Amino acid sequence: MKKTIALILMLSTMLSLFGIGMHTGAVSENVLKYTPVIDGVIDDAYLWSYHIEHEWVSCWALGKYEADNGKDSYEWDVKATSYFLWDERSIYLAIKVADDDIGVIDDYHFQRAIKDRTQWGPYYQDGIMAYFEYDGMLFEIQADGDGKMATVYAESNFGQTVWAKWNSFPEFEKNKEEGLWAFRRTDDGYVLEFDIPVSETLREKIFSGGCHYGLAVGDATADSGYANDYELSLEGIIAEGNCLEDLIFVYDIIPPYNDWSKYSLCFSDTASYDRGDVNSDGCVDARDTIRLMKYIAAGADEHSGIEVKNPDINYDDKVDVVDLVRLMKLISKY
Repeated sequence: MKKTIALILMLSTMLSLFGIGMHTGAVSENVLKYTPVIDGVIDDAYLWSYHIEHEWVSCWALGKYEADNGKDSYEWDVKATSYFLWDERSIYLAIKVADDDIGVIDDYHFQRAIKDRTQWGPYYQDGIMAYFEYDGMLFEIQADGDGKMATVYAESNFGQTVWAKWNSFPEFEKNKEEGLWAFRRTDDGYVLEFDIPVSETLREKIFSGGCHYGLAVGDATADSGYANDYELSLEGIIAEGNCLEDLIFVYDIIPPYNDWSKYSLCFSDTASYDRGDVNSDGCVDARDTIRLMKYIAAGADEHSGIEVKNPDINYDDKVDVVDLVRLMKLISKY
C-alpha cells in the first residue's frame, strides 16, 4: 500500500508539472467515432468527442414574454449542451437541456394537435429544434420536452431538404419504433438522444467534408395556459387551441437564421472512449484523475468510501495505477 501511495503522489506531481491539473476541457475539436446505445444516457464517449455548450444570442417570444421580447420578462435560465459521435452510417446527437420549469402540452391536447399532419407538429412547448445544414440543404429535427414526439419535415411545403433517413411528421411514430431516438427526464431537465442515419448518396461527402449545426430550445412555463386557436381566431371564433401561451424560443444564431456557419461538425477517424468520467460530473478532466488516485490509495474496492464510476479505464478487470496512467494519457490527448 505504501508503494501505491508513493506512486500516486509521484503521478500527482507529474500532473502539476505537465499542467494537466489545469486542463478542464479534455475534448476533441472533432466528432469522434463511436456507436452509442440510443437510450437517453450520455455515454462517456460523448464527453471525449466534440460538444457545444450553447450560448443564446436571439429569441422569439410569445405570451407574457412578447411585449419586451423576453428582455426583462424572461430569466434566460435554460441551458443546453449538444454532444456528437459518428460511425460509417450515422451521426449521433445527444442534447442535454437544463431547465427547472418544464412546460409541455398534456396528452389530450397532444392528440388533438397531431390530427392534422399537413402542418407543423405541436412545438409551442418545451423542446428542441436541431438544425443540420450541408451545401445549402437544411433540415431540422423537432422533439418535445416530454418524450412524445421526434420528427423531421420532408414534405415539399415545409421547404426543407432532409438528408437523414428519418420518418417525416405523418409517420413520426416510426422513428421511436425504429429506435432512432430516446428521451430521459433528469433531475434538472431532460436528455434527448438521436441516431441520424445519413443518406447513402451523401455519406462520403458529409463525413469527409463536414456539415453545420445549430440549435433552438423552446422554454414554456409549467403553469402556462393554452393559447387561442389561431386559425379559428381568423374566422372570429375564440376557442382554446393546442399550443402553450407563455413560451420563448432561444437560438444560438442571429436572425434571419440563414447563416449556419457558427458551428461546423468535422468528423475524425479517431475512436472515442467509453470510460473516464470517474466522478460522474459530466466531463472528463483532472478532477477525475484526482478521484481515481484517492480510490486507488484507499484500496480500490467497495470498502474504500470513495464513489467512482467505471474506474477500470483499461478494461483489464482490476483498478490500479495503470488505469491512472491511461486516464492521464487520454486527457492529455484530447
